[in-house]
Amino acid sequence: MRAFAPVLSSMKPRLKLPLMFTKNLRRSMLAEGAKIFLAVCAGGGLWGLVEVLAFFFPDAMKWAQNNWWAFLAYAGTALLITIVFVWVKSNAMLSVRESLEARDCSIEIQVGDIFKMKGEFIIGTNTDFATDMSPGPISEDSLQGQFTTKYYAGKGQHLYQDLEESLAGEKHTLVENTHRQTKRYAFGTVAKVSARDQNVYFVAIDELNKQGVATSSLEQVRESLKKLWRYIGDHGEVGDLVIPIVGTKGAKIQVQREVMIIEIINSFINATYSGKNICENLKIVVYEEDYQNHNIDLEEVRNYLHIHATQKRWQVEEPKAPVGESI
Repeated sequence: MRAFAPVLSSMKPRLKLPLMFTKNLRRSMLAEGAKIFLAVCAGGGLWGLVEVLAFFFPDAMKWAQNNWWAFLAYAGTALLITIVFVWVKSNAMLSVRESLEARDCSIEIQVGDIFKMKGEFIIGTNTDFATDMSPGPISEDSLQGQFTTKYYAGKGQHLYQDLEESLAGEKHTLVENTHRQTKRYAFGTVAKVSARDQNVYFVAIDELNKQGVATSSLEQVRESLKKLWRYIGDHGEVGDLVIPIVGTKGAKIQVQREVMIIEIINSFINATYSGKNICENLKIVVYEEDYQNHNIDLEEVRNYLHIHATQKRWQVEEPKAPVGESI
């Protein structure tokens, strides 16, 4: 069984100073720093060297007592080395990754900005596939709103036209809202669009009420993710996928971010081991603001990812050939 080790992704996140003071990262950095500092001190062994020299040269101990500043300089150097190593390694602490045996794919959880990641985006939306921004139901600060601003110059109607084209032939019902009669699709319906050479999968994970407020549930997100993986397996390219922690903001599902990350992990691994490869790398993106404000414990998620992936490996072992024949 392979031992897991965090690795830097191709898009290495740069540690911003405020992130250093988040509870979980601070704890990990202090623990790692203590190990490095002790290793440097023990590895250098200045005091041990003095004791060995004192055995052969008695004056060495007297020299050490008269030159105590040398030990302070040594400790200071060890501390500086520790700070540099911890700073470098802290970037890796913001990205954890696990490859799945018997499948040519991996899962990565990374703190960063989804729009700076390479791969096809996954964006959660509503079952109406509404795109109207303020004063419409889509907030400019939401992921869909940011995408519309960045790739469609804020013109939601242009995005809606592309979504309509992708959804041609999908089953829907007609509903009345405060603006007009719209088409409503089932949870988990997926529309694929391409803007400025960026492929995006919009998946319906929440529903708008008459006031234009989005609501959803954990069960509905689970069902939507199942349909999403199935759609990408049938229509997508086997490359990299980038997904945020869906359902925790716009859909207002009251679960911790770690719980939703685990839901995405479970859903993806179950889909991968049940059928064809969906992608080469699934990157689950944690926004820096969420990481800082909600104290997301990547170490806990990393341990879960490793254990869960290992359990799945046991399940995909080739069956043994039957012995004998039935009579």
